[in-house]
Amino acid sequence: MFLVLQNAAADTLELMIQIHETINELTGLLKNETGERHLLDHGTKLIESLRKAWKVQKNEFSQDIINSLQKSASQLEAISEFIEEEEDFGYIDTQDDADETIGRLYPLIELTEGLAVAGRINKEIRELVERKSSLPPRTLKQHETELKNIINKLNANAPTCKRKNCDCKMVIRQGNGAYFWGCSAFPKCWNKQWLKKEELELLPD
Repeated sequence: MFLVLQNAAADTLELMIQIHETINELTGLLKNETGERHLLDHGTKLIESLRKAWKVQKNEFSQDIINSLQKSASQLEAISEFIEEEEDFGYIDTQDDADETIGRLYPLIELTEGLAVAGRINKEIRELVERKSSLPPRTLKQHETELKNIINKLNANAPTCKRKNCDCKMVIRQGNGAYFWGCSAFPKCWNKQWLKKEELELLPD
């Protein structure tokens, strides 16, 4: 009986040591790791390990420790959100997109305050602010997309060049602020013709 109790006490002591080592590892990881993906993967595993330990050894988790682990879990969630934002950085192509992304990143800075990875988030915000100046506003981008779609539609039903011995398809061209049909064989053929009224009406202002 004594041997059983002794073994149980040894197992409990070993678990206590593992719990505190895991907490220290998590604290160090959050404080020093700058690679957000490694931080999220490893940190999540440590949190999950501590949750399992809490179920069998709740006495080892003071309220301060529980509060600290809840904060760590929130920080890892913020890092996960940052990674999701990162995956969309390549699709930011308007000033409005940049502003909206920056607006979502600022709260993550507050949640990760004191962590090494916060520097990564700050860096991305600075780069987005610099990049924003070279991007068009969303309304202009929408206008360009609409114009491109209409031109593609017109080109799909383009007339044939009427110059003798040419018969090439015409394409939409722009010059001096106006759109017109130009021969696709240019510069071999310089023939052009003006758009019809109904074709002009399709183009956005």
